[in-house]
This record gives sequence, C-alpha cells and structure tokens, in this order.
Amino acid sequence: QTWRGVPPRLFVIQDIAAEWLAKLKDIPRDQVTHLLAQQVQRLQAGHQGLKNMTGEPYEKEHWKNLFGILKLPSDIRLETLTFRLLVDRLDLIIEKVDDLKELTAQAIGEVTIRDAVVEVSAWFEQTEFSFMEHELKGTIVPLIKDWKDLLAEVSDKQALCGSLKDSRFFRPFKDQVDKFEEKLALLDEVLLVMNKVQRKWVYLQPIFGRGSLPREKERFDKVDRSFQQIMKSLGQNKKVNYLCSVRGLKDQFVTMADQLERCQKALTSFLEEKRAAFPRLYFIGDEDLLEILGQSGNPEVIQSHLKKLFAGIATVDFGDGAKDIVGMNSSLMEKVDLQTAVTVKETQPDGSAAQDPRPVEEWLSDLSAAMVSTLAAKLQACFKQQEMDLNYLEAYPSQLLCLSANIHFTQNVERYISNGQLGQLKGDLQQQLQAMTSLSLDGALMNAKLQAMILDLIHNISVLDDLLVSHVQSASEWNWFRQLKYFMESDPKNPCTVRMLECRQLYSFEYQGNAPKLVHTPLTDKCYLTLMHGLHLGYGGNPYGP
Repeated sequence: QTWRGVPPRLFVIQDIAAEWLAKLKDIPRDQVTHLLAQQVQRLQAGHQGLKNMTGEPYEKEHWKNLFGILKLPSDIRLETLTFRLLVDRLDLIIEKVDDLKELTAQAIGEVTIRDAVVEVSAWFEQTEFSFMEHELKGTIVPLIKDWKDLLAEVSDKQALCGSLKDSRFFRPFKDQVDKFEEKLALLDEVLLVMNKVQRKWVYLQPIFGRGSLPREKERFDKVDRSFQQIMKSLGQNKKVNYLCSVRGLKDQFVTMADQLERCQKALTSFLEEKRAAFPRLYFIGDEDLLEILGQSGNPEVIQSHLKKLFAGIATVDFGDGAKDIVGMNSSLMEKVDLQTAVTVKETQPDGSAAQDPRPVEEWLSDLSAAMVSTLAAKLQACFKQQEMDLNYLEAYPSQLLCLSANIHFTQNVERYISNGQLGQLKGDLQQQLQAMTSLSLDGALMNAKLQAMILDLIHNISVLDDLLVSHVQSASEWNWFRQLKYFMESDPKNPCTVRMLECRQLYSFEYQGNAPKLVHTPLTDKCYLTLMHGLHLGYGGNPYGP
C-alpha cells in the first residue's frame, strides 16, 4: 500500500505490534519466535519516526528533504512510496528520528507563516475602499470613509508581518514578507497623508469655492484639481492595492498637504485680522464668518448670523437699496429705530450704492456703537415719562422700560428713607402692581414687556419689605447698601450706572431683546454680588446654569 494511505491507520499498526508482543510472551522461544519478536519490537520502536512522516503539513520541498534523510532511490516519488519501503528502512528511521521531528516542526512552522503570507496577499488583492459621494457643483467626488477601520487593518497586517520574523523557520519567506512590509509601510504613510488632505480639502473647498481669499485661490485650485482627479481615479479602481501601484502618489499627497496647510494658515491669519478688528466675530465659526465676509452686502446672509453676534438682535431693518441699517428687531419683533443709520454700502457721487460693501468688521462695529448710543438716548427720554400707559409700553423697548423703572425705584427709596416714608412707597408700588396685573394686552410682544415689568416690580416690593422689617433709616445701612441699584447720570454718553456695595459699573446698553426673565431669588443677589465684585477687581465672569 502507498504511504499516503497509511498515516490515518498508524495506530492500528501500533496495536498489532503490542498484541503480537503480548502473544509472544506466552510462546516458548525458538529461532522463529525470536526473529518475529525482533521485527515486532523494531516496528514498535519506529512508530514515533513514522508518526513524524505523516506529511500532513508537508510541501514539496519537505518531501524532498524526507527522501534525502531516508536515502530513498531517486526514481521513487511520493505516489510510488509504499509502506513496505519504509519498513525496510525502519532502522534508519529510528536512527534519524530527531531529524524527522525537526523536519515536521519546520513544516508546521512554515504552514503558519505561509497562511499569514496568504492572508496578507489576499488582503491586498481583495480589500476595497469604502466611499461616500460628495456632491460638488454638478459633479460627484468619491471620498474615503471608515478611515479608522482601514488604518487599523493596515496596522494589524504590519504587526502580523513583524511577528513572523520571530519564527526560526522564517528564512524561506524573508523576501516575500519584506516586500509586503515595504508595501504596508508605504500604504500606511499614503493613507495618513491622504486622510489629512481629505479633511483639509473638505473644510477649505466650500470656502475657496465661493471666491474667498482671492490671493490664495490659485494655490487652492491647483490642489483641488489634483485631488479630485486622484479621488475619481481611486473611485473607479476601488482597490487599496492601487495606492501602492501609482508611482509618486505619496509625494503628490505630501505636496498637496503642504499647499493646503499654507492655504489654511493664510485663511486663519485673514480671519484673525477681522476678529481682532471686531471681537464679536470670535462668537461664530470660520465658515459663518467667511459667509458674512463674502456676502456682506446680502441682507439675507446678514440676518442669518446677527443673532450669533448680538444677544438681542434677531434681525435688522434696511433702508432703500439695502445701503444702510436703520433699525434692529428682537425675536418678538420689538422694533428699535437706530438714532444713526449704519452704512453698509457707500453711496457713489450719482447717488447709487457702491457695488462692493464696506468691510464687514467696520459696519458691524458701527452697528454696535449705534445700538449703544440709541439705547442711551432712548433711556433718557423714557426716564422723563411720568405716567405709564399703552403708548408708553409701545414706544420704548422692554429693556429700557425695566431699567427706567429700576432707576425710579432707586431714587424713590433713597428719598423716602430720608423722610421715613418707606411704607407709603410700598403702598404706591402695590397699587402700581395691581394696575399692571389688571391690564389685558394683545400680542406676545406687549405681554412679554408687561411680564418683565411685573417681575421687576415684585422684586422691588420684596426689597422694600426687607428694608421695612430691618427698620432701615439711612441709605448707607447694609440692607440697602448691598442691593443692586441703578442711577441716572448727567453724562449723555453714559447716562446710567449700576452700583452694589462699593462696586460701580457703567451700564453697557447691550440690547437684550425680549428674553424671558427668571424670578429674582437670594441666589440671584449672590450671583450679582460675585460678578460685580469680580468686575470691580478687574476680573470677568459668566453666569452659566439654570
């Protein structure tokens, strides 16, 4: 029988040998039984060697080495190798059992390496990129996704190739593995720089695509054309192995990454100049800022970003031809006409608007200044009003109505304290509260104004209660001294100051719109106290939380 069919039944031969040895013990010894016992013991001794020759992990070169160890004739082939031939060489098999063990260990070790090499080779041949379609001006640019998984796979294959070198049977595969390692290293470098280029391209393309920063546009356009061409070609081939087959691809991406870095630095520098000129621009991201810069003469674009720059301004009103801004509006459409119109587009000698608008940071700064001056002027007019009626509520912004009422409250408290008539002031305020709560107004805006005034009035009455319980006799006593107080000043540019203990701050006249007010609590007083002292000492503060 040929040897290839014997290994699965080697245990049978071992069992037969053991059985015969047991029988021969009971048989009287003679020359025949002695010879038979020698042959059976010889077969049993050679069993270990035969087990190492089963050839399951053997390749062609291993069989060749085996034939050399057993000194088989040159005309013997694996197909013609019989069990009889091996039995005839049992003595040699027993003698060379260590060599046979080493040959089998080598074959098994090489199987592991060979499987790893096949795995890496199959990965190169079969792995494809996963793409997402990026629409761009009538064309589609395939962009790679799942970067993390792809880079992790490359890293795993590099680790696998590296681990093979630890095997003492690595030598036959050295050249093949070295080539794979070289390809994987190249692929890893290309993928990393590609990832960087793709991220920067996705970020910068919409910016430069609409004409921002003309000085750098030519540089970006060259990168844009090269990147789109490579990605479209990659989208057709799809195989990861394609990156290793294109000569100079890594250098192309390194150059693109450098050029995009230059574009981004120029862009960052440009935006930083604008933000330094008008710090509120730090409140918005680069894309929003670039949209404002590129479309600063477009009213719709301006309206969409104002809320991010000014807390209370939801929209603005433009004059004829959108040349200037004449008013600002809250989210509830509380209209505040600006004292001085803000010019967005300069007027040409013939009276028409200039084609290019003013620099955005200039007219936004003017809008901020106009907001402050308008509210400061309106406060002085609002403060002079003696009676509260519907016309009064309609004529002035909610912010100024509450501020004017608080200034009056501060003046009245300090006057009534000196006269010892705080109880009378409390009665007046309660009558005023009753009158306000009995009003029935139409519209969300008017109700929001009234609600804000009522909340402030309720707080002021609670302050009076505290003063009455404490029997305050002087404006310098603690219970009044610690309160947040508003004062009217003679300076028309800064007509209002805010005081708390020894701290004094100018009222900033930042338009607040109609944001809903929270109920005034002792915690609110502590917040004001902390923030006022922080400002007094030159620090800043941000009241954040519910």
